[in-house]
Amino acid sequence: MYYFYKSVIFRIIISLSRYLIFNFFGKFKIFHNPKDKNLSNITVYETGKTGLEHNLVYRNLPKKFDLTQIKKKLLQFSGKKAELLVYPLKAIDFINFDKFKVLSIGPRVESELMTIRSMGFKWKNIKAIDLHTYSNLVELGDMHDMKYEDNSFDVVISGWTLRYSTNVKLALSETLRVSKPGGIISIGFTYNKEHTTDPKRKTNKTEENEIYTTDQIKEIYKENIRNVYFEFDAYKDNPNVPRQSVIIIRVKK
Repeated sequence: MYYFYKSVIFRIIISLSRYLIFNFFGKFKIFHNPKDKNLSNITVYETGKTGLEHNLVYRNLPKKFDLTQIKKKLLQFSGKKAELLVYPLKAIDFINFDKFKVLSIGPRVESELMTIRSMGFKWKNIKAIDLHTYSNLVELGDMHDMKYEDNSFDVVISGWTLRYSTNVKLALSETLRVSKPGGIISIGFTYNKEHTTDPKRKTNKTEENEIYTTDQIKEIYKENIRNVYFEFDAYKDNPNVPRQSVIIIRVKK
């Protein structure tokens, strides 16, 4: 069955259908009041929105019902970003897709979990947390204070979540804590020159708390890196073009 999840169209149909059904029956929940700016997991962006509000974009109807807007909306349920984080795992021969336990941090919608499932990981071994959820596959939780025991997961996937943190070191520390010794951490983020260097942007983040290069992650994890299995750093490749960076490391504790 997991082969079907390799299809983007299949993921969109199933993910969007389940969202519409669960949302209709009032299953949508949030972790806290998004207007409370004092909580550690709230960040205010150049849009004036909090990180939570920013990530609820999938709940908005298209502004225009033309093909471009409809396609953009459907792609929010595609799980394609997660492909960048999990496809390189196929090159790591010790990963046991039948038995390894996986945590997805901030998947937004179920399609990211379907992308993880498409690799061969079992549903029973896939967990996920987010500040909002409509699904029993995604638990409400804060990446700064995860309610999992130490050394719980063989693979932790954190896709484009660090931008929404006001304490990156704490978030990465928690990710490390729940990872098993010898486990895999796969992190994705977008380097954007404007957001990194523009002093007029409306944000309560400090420069030292912004992740724009994989070197920063390696520096934070420097005592706990056994191997770096995959690394693409958009900043080092071309700092003038906003693109997505990915780093996959093996943990030592």
